[in-house]
Amino acid sequence: MGKRLNDAHRIKYSTGRGNLGFVKNRETSWRALVSKLQTPAVDSDITYAQYMKLSKEGPGGQGPCVDGKRQLSAMQYRWLICLDIDEATPDQAEYLDNGLSEIMQWEFFAHTTRKHCTMKPRWRIIFPLKRKVNFEEFNAVARIVASTVFDDPTESMDAVDDVSFRIARPG
Repeated sequence: MGKRLNDAHRIKYSTGRGNLGFVKNRETSWRALVSKLQTPAVDSDITYAQYMKLSKEGPGGQGPCVDGKRQLSAMQYRWLICLDIDEATPDQAEYLDNGLSEIMQWEFFAHTTRKHCTMKPRWRIIFPLKRKVNFEEFNAVARIVASTVFDDPTESMDAVDDVSFRIARPG
């Protein structure tokens, strides 16, 4: 990781389960969130093949939602940028693993997703923002950060899922 945020830096986000349309708003320090994310939830009752057949569950959000409703009109601002790298090649995954990306200049937390496999790598990269940002700022900043993931900006933008640039993510 690049520049580090101080331990007092607070962020607001939301979490949700499945496609129920509701989230729980949360506030924590960046350090506490990273600590929580470092211990992944592992479900040994399901195989990778079974998981791939499940219906898609939606994530929470990188910002709080008014009245806990996961919808665009309820999102006011964002505290995090979450880039889903869904179209990476094994060579691109190695590039990230080796710390060659320009994103190394910023604070972030990266992990592989549950759909990750060696031949089709899938990463989620979460960047804390120093302050909350509105819709217009979020879209611009997220695209600038995304363009630096790999050496070639076009290659970077092709690998990042477009949902990463939406202020509210579908459930």
